[in-house]
Amino acid sequence: MTDWTALKWYQVGYYRSQAITKEDLQDDIDLLKYFIKASGKKTEVPKDFVGFEAHGGGKGESIIELKQDELIYFD
Repeated sequence: MTDWTALKWYQVGYYRSQAITKEDLQDDIDLLKYFIKASGKKTEVPKDFVGFEAHGGGKGESIIELKQDELIYFD
């Protein structure tokens, strides 16, 4: 996360054990339906499906520091 003038970028890890929002759940249901269709199986999404476990962003937190004199500005 950063703003456009920042020279320090913070990478924060992400983890969820199930869908957090209704949008997350709908995305997970759509993905599960795709997997089911792609596998050629004929089954329905279980009624108790709560979404997929997900993680990202690398291991822990890290900081990337940009050097001002190495940046290219586009106006």
